[in-house]
Amino acid sequence: MANRPRIPRPPPPEQGISRRSLLVGLAAVAGLAAVGGGAWLLFFQGPKATPLGTTLFTYHGHTDFVLAVGWSPDSKRIASGSLDKTVQVWDATTGNNALNYTGHTSGVEVVAWSPDGKRIASGSLDKTVQVWDAATRHHLLTYSGHPGSVYAAAWSPDGKRIASAGKDKTVQVWEAATGHHLLTYKGHSDTVGAVAWSPDGKHIVSASADKMVQVWDAATGHRALTYKGHSDKALAVAWAPDSKRIASGSNDKTVQMWDAVTGHLTATCQGHTKPVETVAWSPDSNRLISGSDDQTARIWDASTGSSIYTYSGHSDTVWAVAWSHDGQQIASASGDHTVQVWQAV
Repeated sequence: MANRPRIPRPPPPEQGISRRSLLVGLAAVAGLAAVGGGAWLLFFQGPKATPLGTTLFTYHGHTDFVLAVGWSPDSKRIASGSLDKTVQVWDATTGNNALNYTGHTSGVEVVAWSPDGKRIASGSLDKTVQVWDAATRHHLLTYSGHPGSVYAAAWSPDGKRIASAGKDKTVQVWEAATGHHLLTYKGHSDTVGAVAWSPDGKHIVSASADKMVQVWDAATGHRALTYKGHSDKALAVAWAPDSKRIASGSNDKTVQMWDAVTGHLTATCQGHTKPVETVAWSPDSNRLISGSDDQTARIWDASTGSSIYTYSGHSDTVWAVAWSHDGQQIASASGDHTVQVWQAV
């Protein structure tokens, strides 16, 4: 699990075109035209697009397992959380560190950006969720409603509430501005490791070691449905941006996609050889990515469940994955102490 050196980024292209370059280019075009149409077309094809799966750079800032990763809403920054007790925010195009948040006293299990990109919520083994300013790292509030480790946290789409969950088997909903407790959901019988809001903010889905994934009303805690498709612990969950489906990952090595209203299974993704720790939808809801203890991240076709690509850049468990909001890149966090950013299309 040794750290790997950061992959240097190539320098940006020079802006503008010199007179000499223009003359040379025109001469080349004339020569290609004289040779034939095939060469002419080749000249205008331009640079080849970056292939799917190309590692763009590796972030080397953490000193222990990296368990959480998330893109800012504008896709310009990435936040990552680690067992080294820090959350680090860094430039999504260069990997240059912007700030380190050191408010936790134990490992950081989850990071989540507010919808406006101004705040970050981080959940920890220290039993707290902390909310802080994403630009200055100024601490805003600490939520201490859980008696055990916090493994999951997610902002409501309007940025007014946060749902958090953990070892105490509950999901708690509270005000993001004040930390005021609103609701405790007690539908699970074991550790809750993942939560996600519906795009309209009306429901929450939670995944538990009790093998169940449950959808419930975010205002009342009333259960809408229980998904029982997994044969082992449910470890990860994500709600599709188009609102129609939910994806869940499990200790049973599968990713399952199912109807968010009926719970009807729509596709099962098989290919991982060890438990699936994390799942995330592409912004257009057409693809899904999962990370596993088998040290790979896999992209799946969301309509069929078929495998599109397997990323093998990590040398340890892939604990977290996140899709950039423009859909172009993926960040994956690993037990090898790195976050890797790679081409998603």
